[in-house]
Amino acid sequence: MSDPRGMMRGMLAAASEPRQCEVCGDPIRADNRYGICTNGSKLDCLEARRRKRPPRALKPRPEPSRCCNVCGRPINRNNQSGVCGRRDNLACVRERGRRKRNGFAADLDRPVIAVGEIFGSWTTLEACAVQKQYVPCRCACGNERPVRGEKLIRGLSHSCGCEATAAMVRARFSDPYVPAGTVFGRLTVLRDVSRGGAATTPCASASAASRKK
Repeated sequence: MSDPRGMMRGMLAAASEPRQCEVCGDPIRADNRYGICTNGSKLDCLEARRRKRPPRALKPRPEPSRCCNVCGRPINRNNQSGVCGRRDNLACVRERGRRKRNGFAADLDRPVIAVGEIFGSWTTLEACAVQKQYVPCRCACGNERPVRGEKLIRGLSHSCGCEATAAMVRARFSDPYVPAGTVFGRLTVLRDVSRGGAATTPCASASAASRKK
């Protein structure tokens, strides 16, 4: 049986011995995998190292998520028309122009906006098939304004601004203007006073209360 200690000593001795490049004979590191130096000025060493290096495995290209409906070339997944529209293919250019004129919604995530749809306080007045276009809408307060279709779909526009104004007024003026119990010098307010309320407010005088006591 072989002595494991002898084998270990032999391996250590071999590792301690200086290694040389197989091509030029220059000293190389003990952990050099190919036995050839990496000196960039020596083309023979670089070529031999390249031949010894195993070929790299090519990664398979992922299949495109969407393809052009006319020529089959890969297109961006956000392409609404479904046609690449490259200038080297006249059929793609014509089909893309036709779909753009007629309106299109290639993805289910980009639906066509129909007449009478309600988005918050907006009600659409005309149909729109391209979200980047502006859609005439009427707010619940009666204002009419063109709104970008993408904002309607994503919920970024709810009204012409009347809802925000009303919410601000409610948040700011929900509490009484002068609450009951507020003291102004010797006068104490007896009941809450709202904005735009009565011109006179019932109050109690500190001197009158002391007299009663």
